[in-house]
Amino acid sequence: MRNFIGQDGFVWWIGVVEDINDPLTLGRCKVRCFGYHPAKATSLVPTEDLPWALSIHPLNTPNLYASPKVGEWVFGFFLDSLSAQEPAILGYLPAIPQNASEYFGTSPNLIRNFARVTTANNSANTVCWEIGNNIIEVVTQSSGEANGHILIQHKTGAKVNIGSDGKISIYTPTNDISVEAVDGDINLNAKNINLTATESIAITSTLATSVVAGGLASITAGGAATITAGGAFTATAGLYASIKALLGTLNLQSSSATTITAPSVSVTGILEVAGPITGAVSVTAPIVTTGSTSLGTHIHDVLSKDFGVTSTGIG
Repeated sequence: MRNFIGQDGFVWWIGVVEDINDPLTLGRCKVRCFGYHPAKATSLVPTEDLPWALSIHPLNTPNLYASPKVGEWVFGFFLDSLSAQEPAILGYLPAIPQNASEYFGTSPNLIRNFARVTTANNSANTVCWEIGNNIIEVVTQSSGEANGHILIQHKTGAKVNIGSDGKISIYTPTNDISVEAVDGDINLNAKNINLTATESIAITSTLATSVVAGGLASITAGGAATITAGGAFTATAGLYASIKALLGTLNLQSSSATTITAPSVSVTGILEVAGPITGAVSVTAPIVTTGSTSLGTHIHDVLSKDFGVTSTGIG
């Protein structure tokens, strides 16, 4: 029988990885095989002269390729048998005797983060991968979850969870959560969208900012509320718009004119005016005027600053 691959004997080896920079980006490594290559200290076979070793990957993880690290110990065989010029890597070894580093000239990598794959609670419906307190857990079904869940949890406590009902939760205990679309849009589409912050909420735009409500639009501040626009500011409501400052002051300021257009405008509280008011305005509270203020045709209550006397009339 002719001698060909598969019929020429299985020749295996153990070695250490010295180079993983494969110019063909095929995941190949240069491995110094014990006994087949002389010690690195002899300089008889430098790293660049070692043959490239192919990495054999399992079929159950398609398109998921990884190379060993420099200094890791690997096990394999020669495709060309005794010629020993075509090494192939079958796997790596988790621990190697320390004194072997003298031969290879490379400190062995004695720490390898092996994933702990378990079936939680002895359930065939649950698989958990754990690497250095980082967890990926997949539950297909449990007594409390008909549809199971998927959990990705970082060692810091940050996690992403897809619950049995399809609800997606993203949680981080200390750090920020960033969502970026540098050249595209971010669209949030839901029945209701709620933004809640224990401190502050900031909305910043380098161009236009538009707030449009088809029904009720309400802006409520427990303290001071300030709306500032370097250009035009527009708030549009199809039905009713309410702006309230429950405990503090509400200021509307403009470097030119401030225009409020409506069939009628109702103001409750002290109205302090530093300019003309025109049109039909119903004011059910004192008006404090400052500067040269002209009042058009309207019904008003006038508060005297000096004597605290209120009079009613038509101006």
